[in-house]
Parts: sequence; structure tokens; C-alpha cells
Amino acid sequence: MAAKLRRLFTAAVSPGLPPARNPSFRITSSADVTDLHFQGVPRPVRLICCADLLSEARAFFSTWPFREEGPSDVNPFLTIRRVADGGYRLEPFLHTCGNDATGAAHGDAPRDVGPDAGAPESRREASPACALCSLSIDLVTAFCAAAPSLFCLHGAAVRLVTAGAEDAGGGEGPKDTGAVLMFGANRAGKSVLTARLMASGHIGCGDDMIGMTEEGEIVSFGIPPRLRLPLPRSERLRVLARTYRGTSDARYRYLQSGMPLLAPFGSRSGVNHALVLERTSGARPEFVPLSQDEGLARILPRWIMRQGTAETVFRRAERLAARIPVFLFRYSDLDEAAAFLGAGAASRSGWRCAGSGTEGTSGNRPENGRPCPPARGNRGPSPVICGPDKGRDRGSDRQRGKDAAGEKGGTHAGRIERVRYKRADGVRSFARDGSLFLVDGSSDAIFHLNASGQAVWLLLDAPLDEEEAVAFLREAFRSVPEARIVRDVKLLFRGLLRAGLVVPAGEAGR
Repeated sequence: MAAKLRRLFTAAVSPGLPPARNPSFRITSSADVTDLHFQGVPRPVRLICCADLLSEARAFFSTWPFREEGPSDVNPFLTIRRVADGGYRLEPFLHTCGNDATGAAHGDAPRDVGPDAGAPESRREASPACALCSLSIDLVTAFCAAAPSLFCLHGAAVRLVTAGAEDAGGGEGPKDTGAVLMFGANRAGKSVLTARLMASGHIGCGDDMIGMTEEGEIVSFGIPPRLRLPLPRSERLRVLARTYRGTSDARYRYLQSGMPLLAPFGSRSGVNHALVLERTSGARPEFVPLSQDEGLARILPRWIMRQGTAETVFRRAERLAARIPVFLFRYSDLDEAAAFLGAGAASRSGWRCAGSGTEGTSGNRPENGRPCPPARGNRGPSPVICGPDKGRDRGSDRQRGKDAAGEKGGTHAGRIERVRYKRADGVRSFARDGSLFLVDGSSDAIFHLNASGQAVWLLLDAPLDEEEAVAFLREAFRSVPEARIVRDVKLLFRGLLRAGLVVPAGEAGR
């Protein structure tokens, strides 16, 4: 899902070459075309022959204000139309017609063009539920592109609501303890845990895409959680899903938009904690505090960046990791996890690490008692690079470097490479508590190196080849087998080269 979000985000905000027109496709009547103008999105979504999807969209976006109009002279940023096999084709504007990106229409409306199967940003969805999923991603993307100070995160968020201290006696009543951000890999349980917490009376603030302001508040888009079928064995979750059943297909079911336990479009919340979910079979729920740099490394890949905003995102993520505790949250059973999180929020002493009797505080350290067990980080000699592979999209000098090391047997071969490399121009480095973060100002990428990767990067201040790097690391990490060092160096150089962070020393930096 993370890769899909980044691909769709790039498609919606990046220019591209339009495919050829298909003169055989024509709309038979303007009644077949509806433009949806969503609040905060400069250009409309155009539905073509999609009466059923329009009906679903009215319910799905019940808290996101929009108006319906006939086809207008403003070009849509996205066109959705029904196709012959019953599915839907979604096509970003720049890839469906030859108009410019200003929104000015060329020619008579209504008119659209047929699909170009070769256009990578054109995609087909088989059901209304899938089409609405893609549409919601595109809408959030367009909304954030129109509000440059707002960024998107791939994750979920829940506001934990607990009973007040005197609630049982009719006193204070429910208390909002602030929002919890939840991140994790696919199938870590972000959506289903959000829904399960909602079943316990907490407020869902977002699923998959969450807005974050410059001040660090999260912004809800009113989009309900999407649950994979079959539902897990949790009676309270199943009751919630039956009571507030939204659009669904054979694979997924949405909860109902506008339900009382879902924050509506535009609502904001402060953030008190962040959780990195790790679902492990048989594990009892526990919090494992992450150090500030570990927390930063875990949450950075969850930001969806517009081109050229990597350093801005790094600064914001760094402020967030410094301001709130970041925990690894291990769990297996959904009901146990929901009860554990709810009990931690209700406790006067706050969230505690399992079995330690210590509480997590800002700075990710226990306030008193013995320290919580640390999470396993990237402290060994293996270099780690986090960030999308953008090397193939960079300038010709980077591609030549990739060819030199790849096609000519370099880092892909079984031998040590003797090509000398240097840092590419424009790459900035930020050292944080034993880690090194590389920010390429010309891209939407941030890279994280651990101790050995940091050592090699520092050596790359002057031209360096793999053999020299291996020799240095053998001295620095004498307890590590040489075969492992050789392997790690080769992987590091391959990753740096593919990312465009280094170039052969004989070429220009960019």
C-alpha cells in the first residue's frame, strides 16, 4: 500500500506526456457526465457514465463538502469512467488529454478521450469500493498539493477517549487524551486496530492517509477505515462492521462514513504518541520505547513527499520525534491490543512498558524505575538505506554511473569493484545520535545510514572504491567476518549508486 500511495501521489502532482487521443471514444450526452467539485481541491473530478459510483460517492464522502455540476469548462484533475467489463478506469488529467495544466479547457465541453493502456498512471479498478479507495487517495493528494504547508502521512490515527475520574458518579464525563499515530508495514493492522478501537468508543481520525500541519496537528479527511475480509475474530469489531457497514466488495469492507465515532473532514487533533505496529503471532501486548533517532528513522518513510520537499519533511519529522514518545507496539490479539491501549490512556501514570513498571515520557525514556528493554535498531555494521529508488529518474551522469557499476559487472558482480566514487552534489547530511540521514534536495527522498554506512559516507569526502571501504571497515569492526563486510559494502555502494547519492569520481557531481 505504501508504494501505491507514493505512485499515485506522484501521478497526481507531477507533469507528464499525454497519450495519443482516441477519436473513437465520444460521450453520447452531457447527462452522462458529472463534475464533482470538492472543497479545497482546485479542479473537479469528472465521472463519465458512473451513476452507480456517484451514488456510492455521496455516502462515502458524506463529511467532505462537494457539489455536483454538469461538465464545465474547467478541466478535471481526474477522470473516472465506466468500462465495458463493469470496472472503472481512473485517468489523471495530464495523461488523458493534451491540454495544459492551468485548468483552461481546449475545445467544446463535454469531451474526453479514450484510455491509453500504456499510460502508467492510468489504472483500472474492479469495484466501486476499489474505485473510491483510489479516488480518496487522489483527492487527499490534490488537497495537500493546493495547501503547501500540509503534508500527508501513510498511517492511521485514533483519538483515545477515556472516562473521567468521577464518571461513575456522574462527574467529569469522558476525557479526550489526544491522538495516537499508528504506522507499520502492510498487514501490520493499522486499519483493523483503528476500527477495533472505534468499537471501544474511541474516535478514528484517519486511515491510510492523514494530513499533518506545520504546527504538528493531524487533519482528518473523514474517510472511514477499510477492513480486509474476512474480518478477524473479534465480536466487538464484527458488531461495529455490521452496524456501520459501508461500501464493500469480495475483498474489502469500508465502515460507514459519517458514523459518530469517525472524525469528520477538516477536524484537527493534537498528537501525544506514535506507535510503530509489529504484529507477531502469540505476542502479548507491550510497548518498547524507541530512542529519538530510532523513532525518526521509523516514521520518516511514512511521509508522502512532494518533489523537492525532502528537507522540509525531515525537519518536521525530526520535530515530531523530539516532541512525542515513539513506541514499538508488539501485539497479536486484536481485542487484547485495544484493551491494552485503552487502559494505558486511562491510567493517570500514562502508558507503561510491559513488565517494567516504568512509563514512557517525552524523549522516549522512562521517568523512573528500571529502563524499558530497547528495540532492536540498526546498530550493527550492516548499512541501511531507507528511501525510494530514484536513480533511474535522475540526470544522464547518474545513469552513466549506474551503467558503469551495473552493466559492466560492478556492484552486481561477485568481486570487489575498483571504480572510485564520490558524493553527488547537492546531497545534505544530518547526523543524529549515531545515525546519519541523507537528504537529496532535488528529489522526494530521504536516506538513513547506520554506523558502518555513516563511516563509508564520511570516507566518500574523497574518491573511494569498494576495496578501500572494506579495508577500513575490517579495522573498525574486527569482530565481524570479512565475508559479511564485503557483502555489506557491495550492497551499500549499490544502494548509494542506484539512489544517485554517489557518482563515479571522473564525472560531474550531477
